[in-house]
Amino acid sequence: MCVLTATIIPCRISYVRRPLTVCATLHTVAIMEGSTVIAEHRRSYDKGQQIEQESHIAQLTAKKRHARQHRDQDRLGQAIPLSTQFLSQALERGYRIRTVTSTLLELLDDYGVTELEAAIAEALLRKTPHPNAVRISLEKRREQRQQLPLVRLDLPDDARIRNIVVRPHDLNDYDPINHPTTPEENHHED
Repeated sequence: MCVLTATIIPCRISYVRRPLTVCATLHTVAIMEGSTVIAEHRRSYDKGQQIEQESHIAQLTAKKRHARQHRDQDRLGQAIPLSTQFLSQALERGYRIRTVTSTLLELLDDYGVTELEAAIAEALLRKTPHPNAVRISLEKRREQRQQLPLVRLDLPDDARIRNIVVRPHDLNDYDPINHPTTPEENHHED
């Protein structure tokens, strides 16, 4: 991003961390690399105004999304090498790789490497490269071990919430609400 009189001007992703020149007239601002104009915007005299072109934002968003998808696939491949074969077969069947990858990463976080690897191997043996097949396998294995179902609890990244301690209190205090006594019953108890 270039800053000109407290106005922020985003640059295309391909020009980040490269030396650029900003040339301004009364009506326009041009961003140049050498003698080549790489972007031109109307000039704004508003302090703190961010001037953007939708095409630049769309390009940046697409590149970030593409990089994230590969980062997720890399994480999955590092943890479970067999997952690359699973993803290839899922792609051949027309499944959305981003969805398959994110679902498998959730299962990895929930069940761990050993369990997910066994479930992926089973899904590949059955020729069902879909995350639901993996999830069913994981659930069957959990039931065979007589473990309780997982409960997913997504909390915000706020330490005050994640580290909160809830102290239970005596629930017997609520018994009179469920079993109200009449004044006569109170009199007999004395």
